Amino acid sequence: MKNIISRNKKYFLEDKKGKTRAFFIKSKKRKIDKIMIKDMIKLTKKDRSTIRLCLHQSINDLHHSMLIIDYKNNYTKPHFHLKTSETHQTLIGKLAVIIFSKTGKIIKKYVLDGKNNFLDRLEARECHLLLPLSNFVIYHETNNGKFNRNKPDMYFPNWFEKMTEERKKIFFKKLYKTF
Repeated sequence: MKNIISRNKKYFLEDKKGKTRAFFIKSKKRKIDKIMIKDMIKLTKKDRSTIRLCLHQSINDLHHSMLIIDYKNNYTKPHFHLKTSETHQTLIGKLAVIIFSKTGKIIKKYVLDGKNNFLDRLEARECHLLLPLSNFVIYHETNNGKFNRNKPDMYFPNWFEKMTEERKKIFFKKLYKTF
């Protein structure tokens, strides 16, 4: 299947080293249109995989700006960053944002839905989890750059790391029920 990314290899560079599929826009005229979004959905719909379309040109850029498509029941770990803050803007779908205390207690939760609540900012050291609530969600994320693959500024809380796999499944089920 031909898509906008495979048709425009001069415009995109796939990052094959990341945890999720990611493409960098190589052109200095970086813009994302509806055709690109539709093609990103086509690329990921079958296996429901997360994909990032990066407006920055490399992991070494000082500012990172990404369009992310993620799917319901794609679990990521609660995490925090020591040095970087994050901003999220939901374009399509619903994204739950949950902020935890150091012991794992939910201290704040809300839904970014692209209509009423569509933008947030999480500060460094805030333990958080982004949880897609709709079948898929498309959101824009920005943060401070220079991503170090060998030592990323991403840390997982002890309370989550100590959970068994069975307990983690129960944890996510409960979270979905709260929304």
